[in-house]
Amino acid sequence: EIKEIAKDNFGLNPNFISAEHIRAPRERSYDLIDFDFDDSSQPFILYVEKNLLKSKSTSLYRFFKLNLSLYRLSKNNQLQIKIKFKPRDSFFIRKFFYRFLGFTILPTAAPAQVFANHKNCMSVMGFSSSAMAEKYNKKVYCFGSIKESFNSSVYANINSLKQRSKGNHVVFLETLQELENLSIVDEVIS
Repeated sequence: EIKEIAKDNFGLNPNFISAEHIRAPRERSYDLIDFDFDDSSQPFILYVEKNLLKSKSTSLYRFFKLNLSLYRLSKNNQLQIKIKFKPRDSFFIRKFFYRFLGFTILPTAAPAQVFANHKNCMSVMGFSSSAMAEKYNKKVYCFGSIKESFNSSVYANINSLKQRSKGNHVVFLETLQELENLSIVDEVIS
């Protein structure tokens, strides 16, 4: 069923969408939305962030190591990392930490899928968000499967993502070194 949807219903600032209305199925067809946001003209990696410290999935030390690996990935690929926080998450301190690393913070109101489907999004990565289980025409990297970075209590989340993402291009990483050495530009799916 396709309906005319007011463009502010997707959580985006209506000024960023060029269409007056969006014709989209009621299902989640985020790929039908073409929009621009700050610095969206450059290729980027979408990082779907989860509050790993609050959930006690990792220690502060391992959190820093993980983000240092993400920083190196960004530099090795010459791609900016754009972070999408959950709208209901409080991320005040983490926002400054990520900005210190040179990452960009995306608007929280829009769903992560909208950014993941953007034409300049080269890849999606994160811990185990449901947005990572969607089918994109690009690789999705799960770093929640890196055993050296997370407590064993997270395995249920990772197994759930594996089940939800069957048939999609989700890669479950095993080491921080593997994360740092990814060649994102070479792995874009056509």
